[in-house]
Amino acid sequence: GSRSGHQDNSSSGTRQEMSEAILRNVVPAPPLPPPSQTPAGLGRVPRHMHRTHHRAVADATNKFSNADLAELDIQDFNVEDLEDYKLIKDSLSQGVDLGKYSKQIESQLNEVEKESIADYFAQRETFVQLYQELDVVDSVLGRFETLLTNFYGDLNSVSSDIRRLQDEALARERRLKNRRAVQQRVNTFVTEVSVPTELSVNLSKGAIDTAEYPKYLMQLDHKLTFADEYKTADMLAIRSTAPELNRLLNKCTSRIRAYLCAEVASFKSLAERRQKQRDLCNAPFLFQFLFKYASPLATEVINTYTDTCNRFYSSYYQGYVNILNKMLEVSMGKHDLIGTPPSKTKGKGAKGSSTPFAIGDRVALMDAHALEAPPIEPPTFGGSSSNANNNNNHASVSGSSSSTSTSSGSSDGAPSTPDRSGDGHGHSHSGTPGSTGRSGKLKNKLRDLQGTLEEGNPFAGINMSAAISFVSQFDPRHTLLPPITQRYPYEAVFRSQAFFLMDAISNESLFVTDFFLGGQDIIRTIFEKCITIITDSLDHYLVNSYDIIALLMVVCTAHRYVRVMSERRISIMQDPLRKLMDMAFGRFIRVCGINIESVTDSLNGPTKDLKPIDLAPHPITKRLGDYLVSIALLRDNIPEDLRPSVSSVARKMKEQTDKLIIKIAQEFPDKKDYNVFLIANYGAIVSAAQERGVLGNEPVASSLPGIGPSDKDKDSKDKDKGTKELRTLRAHYERSVSAFLEDYFKQHKYFTTLANFATEWGPLVENNVKIDLAANPRFNAETVENILREFDLNWRNGVEDCKRQLRRAFANAPESGPEILNRALKTINDQYQMLVMIIEKCFRAKFRTSNDF
Repeated sequence: GSRSGHQDNSSSGTRQEMSEAILRNVVPAPPLPPPSQTPAGLGRVPRHMHRTHHRAVADATNKFSNADLAELDIQDFNVEDLEDYKLIKDSLSQGVDLGKYSKQIESQLNEVEKESIADYFAQRETFVQLYQELDVVDSVLGRFETLLTNFYGDLNSVSSDIRRLQDEALARERRLKNRRAVQQRVNTFVTEVSVPTELSVNLSKGAIDTAEYPKYLMQLDHKLTFADEYKTADMLAIRSTAPELNRLLNKCTSRIRAYLCAEVASFKSLAERRQKQRDLCNAPFLFQFLFKYASPLATEVINTYTDTCNRFYSSYYQGYVNILNKMLEVSMGKHDLIGTPPSKTKGKGAKGSSTPFAIGDRVALMDAHALEAPPIEPPTFGGSSSNANNNNNHASVSGSSSSTSTSSGSSDGAPSTPDRSGDGHGHSHSGTPGSTGRSGKLKNKLRDLQGTLEEGNPFAGINMSAAISFVSQFDPRHTLLPPITQRYPYEAVFRSQAFFLMDAISNESLFVTDFFLGGQDIIRTIFEKCITIITDSLDHYLVNSYDIIALLMVVCTAHRYVRVMSERRISIMQDPLRKLMDMAFGRFIRVCGINIESVTDSLNGPTKDLKPIDLAPHPITKRLGDYLVSIALLRDNIPEDLRPSVSSVARKMKEQTDKLIIKIAQEFPDKKDYNVFLIANYGAIVSAAQERGVLGNEPVASSLPGIGPSDKDKDSKDKDKGTKELRTLRAHYERSVSAFLEDYFKQHKYFTTLANFATEWGPLVENNVKIDLAANPRFNAETVENILREFDLNWRNGVEDCKRQLRRAFANAPESGPEILNRALKTINDQYQMLVMIIEKCFRAKFRTSNDF
C-alpha cells in the first residue's frame, strides 16, 4: 500500500527510470546446476558464484533504497506510462496488487540470498585451491607472454631486414635494366652512326645494275636519316661520321645519275627500250634515292629521259606513219560523188560491192576485238613469214575470228605464233634490229607485267603488248621498204596509227608512274611530237579525201578510243583523239555537202548527162542506197551528239536523190515503164538494206482495197531497224508496186474483166452497201458467170503470160523482179477471193449448183 507523507513531486520520467531498473534487475536467479554437472576437479559450484548473483540482486535493490521505494506511491504513477512493460501490463490486466507482489518478490530474494551464501561457504576450500591454481597459471602465462613479446620483437627485426633486402634487390634490378637499355641504345646508336668498310666499298665501287645495290642504298638512306635526327644534339659521334656519310652520298648520287642517264639514252630499238624499262622497274629505289637527296640530279635524269624518248618516238612513229600511209588503197576522188554521172566516176567500191559508197566488210573494224587487235605490220624483207603476218593482221583488223596464223606443220593442229624474225624456214636475220630471243623475252616480261595489273589498275585486261607484235623486225629508221602488195582502207590505217600511239603512251605511263613517280606532264612532253604527227597525217589525208565511209569510221574509231583511254585513266590522249574526231567529222559534213551539191547539179542539169537511162537501177540510186545502208550500219558507233547532224545530211541527200529519180523516170513516156523504173530504183535500195539487216521485211499488201496482209504475214514481220530515210524509200517502193500492179491488171487480156469487176464492186459488197440491181445493170449474175467461165478457161495461160511479161519488164532489175511476180500472183488470188465474196453475199442461190463456181 501507499505510505502517506512520502509522495514526491518528481517528474514522471524519473519514476519510470526507477521502475525500469527494478523490473530489469529484480528477477529470479537462475537455478544452480546439480553437483553431478559441475566441472571435474571443482566439486560443487563455488560459493562466490552465488555471491556474485546475490551481489547483483543487492546492487539492484540498493540502487534504490527502502526510503526511495517508500517514496514511490503507486498513486503517483501514471498507469498509461507503464503500459509499455509487458509484466506490468499483464499484472494490471489481471488485477494484481503491486504492493503485495513487490513484498513477495523481496521475500523470495532474501531466501535466495541466504541459500547462495551457504553454498559459497560450503565451497570455500575449492575456491582457495582454484585461486592458487589460477595464480600459478597466471605466472606461467606471464612468462609465456614475455617470451612471445621477445619473439614478436625478433620478428619485427627480421621483417625490417627482409624489407631492406627487398628494396635493395628492386633497386639493383632497376639499375640492371637501365644499364641494359643504355647498352642496347648505345649499341644501336654505334651501329647506325658507324659506316662499315664493306658498305662504303660496295656503294663506291659496286655494280649498280645488280639486285644488291638498292639494298646498300637503303642502308645508307637509313644511316643518313638517323644522323639527321640527332643532328641538333651536337654529338661527337655524329660529327665524326658526317664527312664519310656526305662523301658516300655525293658518290652514290653522281653514280646513279650517270647510270640512269646512260640507261635511258642507250637503247636503239623499241624492244630494247621496253626491256630496259622492265629492268629499271625492278630497282625503283635508285631514282627515289636520287630524288630524295639530289633533286636537281633527278630532274636532270627526267629531262634526259623525256628528251631521248621524244626524239626516239617522234622518229620511230614518223617512220611508221609514213609507211602505213604508203599502204593506203586507192580511194575515192573528187569525181566519185553520189550525183556524179557514171561516165565521170573513177573510184571503186569496197570488195564485193558495186559502188564506192558500199561499206562491205569494212564495218567489221567496229568490232571490239578488231579495234583492240594488233596494229598493221609494215612489210619487211622477211620472206613469206612477213607476208603471212601481214595477211593475218589484216584479217584481225577486218573482224576475223583470229589474229594469229595457224601453223600448217603442227601435228596437232594447234595455233602457233609464226617466226617473225626469219624467212619462214627458221633462219634468223642477224642484221635485223631485235632478235627473236630478245623479242620473246620482252613479250614474256610484258605478259608478266600485264599479269600484275589485274587488280586495282586501269590497264587490267588490256593487251599491253599488242603494239610490239612486229618490233623484232620493223625499224623505220633502218629497214628498207620492199614492194607493197597489201593495201588497206584509210580507217584501218588510222586505227593502227592511233592504237600504236595509245599503246606506247599506256606503256610509258606505266613506267613513268612506277619508276619516276611522275604524272601526265612527263608523258605529254614525250609524245607531244607524236600527237602532232598523227594530227598532221590525218589533216593531210582530209584535204583530198572524199571517202564518206572512211571519214565516218575514223570518227567512230576515235570516239571508241576516247572511251578506252578514259578507262585507262590517261588524259594525255583523250583531247587529241577528240580533236581528230572533230577534224574527221568536219570533213565528213563538208564532203556530204559536196555530194548533195552534186545531186542538185544533176537535178538542175540536162537529162542527157545522166545517160544511159534504162529500166535498170540508176548508178546514182545505187550510190544513195549504199550510202544510206552504210550510215545505218555505223549508226550505233556514231557519238550521240553527232547523230542529229548525220541524220540531217542523210535526209537532205535522200530528198535530192528522190527528186532526181522522179526526174529520170519522167523520161519514160509509158506509165508502165515509169513505174518499172521507180520500182527498180527503190527496190535496189530496199533490197540492199534488207540484205545487210538494217531494214525489216514489210509484209506483202494487196493491190485491192480492203485486202491487207494476212495474220501470218503480220506475225512474220521483222522488227524495223532502218533509219527514217530508208523507211521513207521503202514506202515509195510500196506505192510504186501498188500503182504498177493496178495498171497492169487493168490492161491484161486475161484478167482485165476480173480485175475491173472486183475493184469496182468488191469494196461496196464488203462494207454491206445495198446495191440496186435495176440502177446498176452491170452488177448481175450473168456477168459474174461469164467472168467465172472466162477465168476457168484462161487463168493458167494468164499466169504464164504474167511471168513472161514481168520477167521481161524487170530483166534489168533482178532485185525486184521475183518479188513483183510474187505480188502479181497474190493480186490475182486476191481478185478471185473478192469475186467469191461477192457471190457468197449477193448471188449464192444462183450459183449453188453452178459447175463454174
